[in-house]
Amino acid sequence: MDRLGSVLILNLLWLICSIPVLTVGAATAAAYQTSRKYVLKGEGGILAVFFTAFKANIKQATILGLAGILIGAIDILTVGAASGGLLAIGFPLLIGGIFLACLFFWCIPLATRFTNSTFAHFRNGFSLGLGHIGRTLLLLAGLVVAGMGIWRYLPLVFVLPTGVMVLWTYYLERLFQKLGYVAPGPVASWDIPSEIAEDEDAKA
Repeated sequence: MDRLGSVLILNLLWLICSIPVLTVGAATAAAYQTSRKYVLKGEGGILAVFFTAFKANIKQATILGLAGILIGAIDILTVGAASGGLLAIGFPLLIGGIFLACLFFWCIPLATRFTNSTFAHFRNGFSLGLGHIGRTLLLLAGLVVAGMGIWRYLPLVFVLPTGVMVLWTYYLERLFQKLGYVAPGPVASWDIPSEIAEDEDAKA
């Protein structure tokens, strides 16, 4: 029940901070960090963790988020202008969906977790997202199901978005440990390749 309450509060924080649209990237970065630190590990307070992460990542995450908004708009216009069967509509939707999933669920967590240039986060995020395309597609399918659930029953918007984020954060934590980006254990002692330099305390 405590975890569910945390997800509800985190979801509300994410929704409020995403209202300006331009800040959806920073809000997503804060949701990821809060999922990792507070919901999964019980560190700090939910408000303190969320807004500290929001402030620390607002620059890079906003740039990545704006790229996602632009691609989403292009994808919608492409689908709207498409004529033909399911393939003509489904293909751009799939490509756009993969691009958005890589940006918001791979690139932004990297920007939140590791200190590096925005381009490096973009490159590394897409390398991981496409290199683990099965997981990316599974995530995309989960997002589609969540969207359909919200469409049919609107109150689910207060739990499903960050519910997906918490599950994804759990997966990323295990993956980062498996790849050697972070050391295993409840509190990671960051030890990662030089091209993905991490300095979370300095960012905060």
